[in-house]
Order: sequence, then C-alpha cells, then structure tokens
Amino acid sequence: MTIYKILCEVKWLHEYYLTRDKGETIFEMPAQADRLDFLSERFAKDLPSIHEDLDFLEHPSNLTFANYHIRVLPAYAGFKLAIKCKKKKLASGAVLYTPVVPLSDQLCLRLLVRYKNDIRRFSAELSPKPLNPLWYFSSNDIPFVKTFPFLSSPLPALVPAQQYMQSEIAMQAGVAKTFLNNGAPNPWLALPGKHYVNTNDAHLLPLSFVYTFSAFENITTATFTLKDSTNAIVKKIDMQSAAAMQNVFVSFRTSEEVIKAVRHDTVSADQLYKLEVTGNGGYAKTFTNLLFAHDELEAERYAGVIDLVVKPAVAAFRLLDASGNLLTRISAAGIRQPAPVFELWMKSKSAFWQYANNRQRKFKLTPATQDLLADNSGVLVSKNPIPMTYTPVNLKKPDNSFQFLPNPEPTMQAKREGKKIFLNMQVAASNLFPLV
Repeated sequence: MTIYKILCEVKWLHEYYLTRDKGETIFEMPAQADRLDFLSERFAKDLPSIHEDLDFLEHPSNLTFANYHIRVLPAYAGFKLAIKCKKKKLASGAVLYTPVVPLSDQLCLRLLVRYKNDIRRFSAELSPKPLNPLWYFSSNDIPFVKTFPFLSSPLPALVPAQQYMQSEIAMQAGVAKTFLNNGAPNPWLALPGKHYVNTNDAHLLPLSFVYTFSAFENITTATFTLKDSTNAIVKKIDMQSAAAMQNVFVSFRTSEEVIKAVRHDTVSADQLYKLEVTGNGGYAKTFTNLLFAHDELEAERYAGVIDLVVKPAVAAFRLLDASGNLLTRISAAGIRQPAPVFELWMKSKSAFWQYANNRQRKFKLTPATQDLLADNSGVLVSKNPIPMTYTPVNLKKPDNSFQFLPNPEPTMQAKREGKKIFLNMQVAASNLFPLV
C-alpha cells in the first residue's frame, strides 16, 4: 500500500498577521507547541496569514520533486512537503513510513518564494544596501549554523557607530532588540526570542545585478573584485564615468562558468563568495557569504529560496531517521508523532501613529491619550512607534491598562519623513480627540 505522508512543514510567522488584540505576538511563546496552537486559533477564526502574500513552489525545471514523488502543499502560514511512502507495521505495534524512492543524504529540496504582494511594505526595515539580494534560508549550516527549528541566520551584532533604520533589529549582549527611533537615551526595545529574519539571510544574487552608489558619494571610478572561498580572485571589473555613478550594472558571467552558481543541488561552502568594492574618495565596502544563482534558477522572478536538506549538519533538522524512515509515525502506544516543523520569524515595520483633524483643526491631549500620544502643534503622535498589524490592537499604558485608539487600515502605506516612519490618519473631533 502506497500513501502520502508529511515529510516536513515550514511556517513563515509574520508579526503583521500574528498579533492579538492586546499586542501579544506569537513570538512571546517559547514552546513551539504553543505557537502551533496560536496558529490553529487564528486559522479557526479564518484570519489571513502570510500565505496571502507569498507563494512557495518548486522550480519548473527542477525534477527532484517529481522524481522522488514529493508534493508541495499550501498550509496556513507556510507549506508542507508530502512524500509517497510505504507503510510498515513493526512487531511492537509501531507504524513507520518509508519513502517509495529512497532519499540520498545530501538531497536538496529547494522551494522558491514568490511575492503575490510585496510584504516589504509592512515588514521590519533593513538598512539600505548597495546590493539587493534575495533571501536564502537553509536547514544546512551554509553559511551559518542554524538553531532548530529556525531556518534564519543569527542576527548581526549591534554596531554602536552605525546608523540604524526605525524598526531594524540587532543583537546586543545576547538579546534581540529593535530600534525605536524615539529620541530616548536608549532607543532600543528588547524583543522576545532572537531568531528573526535579518540582513544575514539576504545574500543570493543573480550573476548580473545592479549595484547602487549614493549620489552623495560622488563615485566616478570603481573596482569590483570577486573572490572565491579560498580568497582567490575570480573576476575584477573596473568602471569609470565622467559623472557620478549611481545604479551600475555589474555582470560576473563568464564563458567558462567559473563561478559555482546555485542550480538545483545542495549548496556547499565552496560556493560562497566575497565581493570587494572600492572607489575614489576612499570608498570601500566588502560583502561576504554571497551566493550566485545560475540563470536557469531565474532568480529575478522570485523573492528568495528555502533549502531543506535530507541530512544536514545539525541533526535536529534531518528529514529522515537513521534507517531512512519518515519522522512522522505512530508509536507502539498509539501516539501519532508529527513531522518536523521549521520556522521563519519576521518582524513588522514599526511606525509612529499620527492623528490630524479631518477639518485641519488642532487637537489637544486628554487623560485617556496623554500617556500614549504627544502633542505636535495640534497633531497627536504616538510616543513610540507601533508594529504594523492586520487586525486592530489596543495599546498598553504605563499602568498596564489598555486604551483603544483608531488603528490604521491594513492597506495604509507607511510614509517616511526624514528618518522617521509614520502612519498618518485623519480623524474627526470626538471625546477622545477634542479640539483646542
């Protein structure tokens, strides 16, 4: 008897969709079982998830899934991989499932992530970079060792001299923190957990790409030096221009295909590259742990890649047991053991809520709003930025009570004014928003 059973599952957990009405997020639950219960609760209420915005699919030219009888199934907040199996019952009464076609240890099951809607409009900020790479997530230790069940790379350490974007995340003394940009002496807020998607996860480039110089840098000459995993130079490109360069086209294609570009096989450490960019005026930037996507992967069509390796370096991420059986099974006691669930955590963009009168009059604060809002010449602005959410939230006051303020519509676009990000709302005068 052949059947399909779940090999593994990936949950893409975004704060935007997974916040309760009093601001509690799924990230505050340290046990995965509780996070899965949280998702079940949202699913039962027919609330949307990241599946509204992302597709997870195999590449049309990748025959791995067909050859091994694996199917990609959409699931709430992510996807599942189902595989064709044979069922066998042991003398103990335990039931195991074995793939019809054995999976090799280093087999890579590669899923491509495609935008249905651009999630960057409500996702945490990343510092502007000259490169615009794709996400690359892996259950293997390339380029960083992962911590089960998280497929994301470790957060970068806080650099005191660096300028951060509002809602950007960094690691400080073992704690994940987000930059509030609220003008406080310590403008960083500690977050629950520390395994959030971050800049270390964006490092997959097509062989040809656009590199961006700031207009203020006035770069007229530049050299791009690509080095392989042994630090040997693979290719060097010199550029010059009479006018300041901004968006320049860079190509590392070679007729001999010298670069070990990512196709459909498991990524190895010798496919990691370093790019050094120098220019006039002392311009110098180095980008490490870069991967390059082969043209057949059609990287420009996708937002990122998720690699699930059958037997990766960290045992907790393995898809099969030592005998080649699925991890989902029925124990001798009749207890169903589920397939492994891997996770990606994504923070929301945080924005200041700003209330202006719809008749261009001036508001004043009240006892109900003075702890949460500040008066900016008759426009009331939240004292701290608030993570964007799909469903409305109440705001916690210093005395731990909650106050409901008009929430921005889910489709509202955040606006940048200087270094701050705002959600601008026009509201009528009311008891909550009285006129001066």
